[in-house]
Amino acid sequence: MISNMVSQLREQKALHRLEEVYEELPQTRKDLGYPPLVTPTSQIVGVQAVLNVLFGRYKFTTEETKGYAYGLYGRSPVPISEEIQKTILKGYKRGETPITCRPADTLEPELEKAKEATKGIAKNIQDVLIYALYPTTGMQFLKWKYGLEPVPDKVKPKTMEDIKREDELIERAKRGELVEAPKTG
Repeated sequence: MISNMVSQLREQKALHRLEEVYEELPQTRKDLGYPPLVTPTSQIVGVQAVLNVLFGRYKFTTEETKGYAYGLYGRSPVPISEEIQKTILKGYKRGETPITCRPADTLEPELEKAKEATKGIAKNIQDVLIYALYPTTGMQFLKWKYGLEPVPDKVKPKTMEDIKREDELIERAKRGELVEAPKTG
């Protein structure tokens, strides 16, 4: 959490405000209902504390903070301040009223969409699941797997000959037999 905060402050050229962030952390954690300081909630609290210091309290919130306030990470140990929750959820794409059900109950079923998207390519449920989990790379993989597109050399596995050539080059380099070509121009 601390290294993330330092990185954020450094990126914003505001590392000098680290002490302010340390002072903001307990207040942000209290506002959010004392989430446990483990991943990912520790990072949500840390990032929000940095944003509160840099831009003003809850003037800017991340999607993760909004998701937490909405209930996507479960119920907070202590209820979140209603005023803070209302501020965080204002204009949130999922709604401004926090959920009280299991977060998984809010998910849309996606298997039928994945089956439709892979129609004519997928040969079994495993293929459909590859696409469902990794839509872009999964579809690319399936096209390669079934020969619909050629596999680029850069993703092909190395052959034993490739490995032997690399090993020979490494050995020659260790013996000092390889020298850098002179730069021209």
